This record gives sequence, C-alpha cells and structure tokens, in this order.
Amino acid sequence: MNVAVVYGDFDCLLCYLASQRADQLAGTGAARIEWRAVERGAVPARWEQETAQAEALALPGERLPAGSPPALSSTAAAVAAYAEAITDGIQDELRRRLFDAIWARRQNLSSAYDVRRVVTAITWPAPPVYFHLASPDLPVPLLHDPDPVRIVRRSGGTVTPYGGPLTSIGYRRCRDWQEQWLALPRQVTPAVIGPDGAVHVGADGLRCLAAIMAATRALPGRERVPQPVAALG
Repeated sequence: MNVAVVYGDFDCLLCYLASQRADQLAGTGAARIEWRAVERGAVPARWEQETAQAEALALPGERLPAGSPPALSSTAAAVAAYAEAITDGIQDELRRRLFDAIWARRQNLSSAYDVRRVVTAITWPAPPVYFHLASPDLPVPLLHDPDPVRIVRRSGGTVTPYGGPLTSIGYRRCRDWQEQWLALPRQVTPAVIGPDGAVHVGADGLRCLAAIMAATRALPGRERVPQPVAALG
C-alpha cells in the first residue's frame, strides 16, 4: 500500500483540501496517509490568492469554503488535541471536524475550551433528541466509568486550559512534528512526502496527492459549502 506523510496546518486552506484527499485515499483503501499537524505561524494576508489557488486545484466533490473565516485561529490547541487524539484512536475524525469547524462553520478555534468541545462531540456525544422527547423529566444518562483519566479525556480534557497537550506523549508528538516540518527544505503547508520519499509543498503537495489518487483509481464528483443564512431579526 502507498504511504504518504502530510504536514498540515488547520488554518491553511490548501491543507483543508489535502485533508479531504487524505480521507478519500484512506476511505478507498488506496493509500495510508499519516497526517502530522503543525503550526505555520502568522502568514501575510493573501486570502484572494489562496482562494484562487484552491479553486484551480480542487477536484470534483471537494468542498471549498463560501468565504474567508472571520478570523484565523491560533492552532496550538487544535494541534495539541490532534496529537492526543492519536492515543485515543480518533485522530482522523477529529482532523475532519477541526477543519470543518474552521472552514465550513467559520469558527475561531483559538481557545482551548472551543477545541475541547470539538473533542467531546466525538468522545462523549450528546444523547439523541428522542431520549428527551420520551422522558423529558429524567436526567440525561450518566457515564458509568470508574477511571477518572478516561473521564477527563472523554470530556475533552486532552487539551490543557493553556492550549497544550495533556500528556508527555502528546507533547513529544507536537514537538517532533514541528521540528520535522521545520527541517524540510521549505516551510510551506501542506508538505507532502510521497511514497518515493520526495517532498512536495503547497500546490505541488496537492498535486502529489491527486497523482496518488489517479494512480490508485481513488479519484472521486465539486461541492461548495453553502453561505450561512443570516438570522432574521
């Protein structure tokens, strides 16, 4: 099986497309993608340039945001949560939800508490609405788990209030990914290391993933995220 490594920032529009391609490859069993979350730091305002580039590179069926996010997030907490999610085996679902929150829902995820809510939606989802309809006067079901560590993690506590990872393992992952990305010839996201070991960054990284999809017949049909409807006053 083809194996590729992707270094991506949750605030990067091209990485949003790269994440969708990673899901397509993994979903079809065509390749295994190892996603490593990094922080590219502050970049010059170039929304129009990135949008034009993303529109030119998007494949059929890939989602593009309807507009720029109201503010770019500081992704330290998101990176920490993703690093910890590997321990819990939910990294792919969390990656999808973090990108969706920033680019489709246009949320600012700079706060550790906002990121925690994304984690909890996966690890401890709210009970279905029919439970409240059938028994509106009863409390919600309790989590019967004697392990306080698991309770903390399922409650989104994998991210500290300061936006760092909870464990030393998560910390080392964050540190190692960032150092590996900084050691590449160019510090651009997404950075894709293909199955042949060659490094492709930015638009070339997306083309590398598209080439793997074409070679493995994993090419999908272009969908745009609808513009949010303003609430009526």
